[in-house]
Amino acid sequence: MPKSKALLLTLRKLASTCEYDAIAMQFDVSRSTVHRTVHRMLDILLASYQHLVHLPQTEYECSEASSQFCRLTDTELQGIIGSLDGTHIRWEPVEYMANDREYYNRKKYRSVVAIATCDSLLRFNFLSVGFPGSTHDSPAEQATSLRSQLARCPDGYFVIADSAFSISTRVLTPFRVYGRLSRPQKAYNYHLSTARVTIERAFGLLKGRWRSLRHLKCDLVNVPRFVTVAALLHNLCVSNGDICNEEFYDELELEENSQSYQQSAQFNHNIPHPANVQVLPLRNANVPHGQAARDYLVNNVFT
Repeated sequence: MPKSKALLLTLRKLASTCEYDAIAMQFDVSRSTVHRTVHRMLDILLASYQHLVHLPQTEYECSEASSQFCRLTDTELQGIIGSLDGTHIRWEPVEYMANDREYYNRKKYRSVVAIATCDSLLRFNFLSVGFPGSTHDSPAEQATSLRSQLARCPDGYFVIADSAFSISTRVLTPFRVYGRLSRPQKAYNYHLSTARVTIERAFGLLKGRWRSLRHLKCDLVNVPRFVTVAALLHNLCVSNGDICNEEFYDELELEENSQSYQQSAQFNHNIPHPANVQVLPLRNANVPHGQAARDYLVNNVFT
């Protein structure tokens, strides 16, 4: 089979919920040929993973990522290199699977959890897939290599997440809305929330473009392969200016996005921007843990 046809066949599989039989009819080949070709192309594409999905590591890369977050989102907080969250990939095994209760999530359907971060352009820069659907985002994230990779970044850079995740000097989360927050705390929450929705938009665009991720039917071992290839192709599309309009976003992700926008918008009432914005305010802050880092930003940047 010509390479161009093999690639088109694989893209068709990723971009639709069609089964192998339907794609075989469309491309006038046998079902076994479709299956073999798709998985061979997945292996070829996965070889490009490290080039297309990776966290910034050098001072220059981190500085560029942080500057883009400030430029493209409504935040002036320096140091953000990624937005962190988890998403559920609806999954159905090809054959009967005993003891699959742990794969049912809180919405009562079988899924696999993916933990990811993205930059301000909605490109994924970290991805880990394969956790059972009943796994909460925070323990799933802590089981990945994300924090060890962040530890290798230059001082002063961090990713942002919602309050479901564990806070640290490298993963900053908002204050929980218990009682009354001070004005600087509201400002901190607002700036983090408006930047954090990038990851939910990235998930929506990923599932909207590669619609097979709305309902994957394959062996469990192949779920991470399909999702990872979809993510690296997503990055390739974004980097080359191929951005879908929001009407192509996954509807479920958009529903979750709207909730996040509402949460951030509730703080958007006379919210101050950082009064004395320093370059990388956490670089020389000497904070021992995440809560101290968050308090430092509230007391020294948003006051």
